[in-house]
Amino acid sequence: MALDDPGQLTLAIDRAHEQTLSSFVQGPNKEIVSMVTQPRPGFRGIWLCGTQGTGKTHLLRAITLIGTGLEQRQFIDGASSRVLADLENASHLGEVVAVDEASKIAMNSQCEEALMATYERLNASGGLLIVGDRLAATATDFAIADLNSRMRSLMHYQMTPLGDEEKSEILRARAQHRGYELSETVLSYWLARGPRDLRLLLTDLDRLDRASLAHQRHVTIPLLKEVLGY
Repeated sequence: MALDDPGQLTLAIDRAHEQTLSSFVQGPNKEIVSMVTQPRPGFRGIWLCGTQGTGKTHLLRAITLIGTGLEQRQFIDGASSRVLADLENASHLGEVVAVDEASKIAMNSQCEEALMATYERLNASGGLLIVGDRLAATATDFAIADLNSRMRSLMHYQMTPLGDEEKSEILRARAQHRGYELSETVLSYWLARGPRDLRLLLTDLDRLDRASLAHQRHVTIPLLKEVLGY
């Protein structure tokens, strides 16, 4: 019976970890966070780019959760099956719109038109449009020429990957959220031998959760070796 067999246990704890600004580990992206979250008068358009694991999606979601509650804020996943409906809704509602994985919208004529309408409305109303993608807008080709030029005119910020110290902070916080502690010894061993991709580390944390709860064992280096294989 494998220690991390996902079929053996349904966790009785809340696995959700809300992507808020307070739970976002800024690390080397502190200046970017300050720039995109500080309210300013007039229209602002921002394009965030960076490799996977830099926190783009978390930051975009967090931005749509802050505010007074009186203004409409909307997060849109460019890879979602609902993207067209969400974009069409955003084209006439909301003062703050965050669009993730924007390159997935490219070459979809209806989605491009809806994104263009959203841009024009926010530009006229003095709202905030913040777009995220792995690549810069100059490396993304939209079929609508005007949309291309408008996306490339946005303020561009490059997200920097987190270092081991920030990854440790995230893993420790997630573990605490689930009711247990990760020691410095375990974290140091893990990060020295584990994957560099934060998403994979968080997937590994889920596996450790299952094994720890199923076998009533603390998360130690021996357990980590058994479950993760390194």
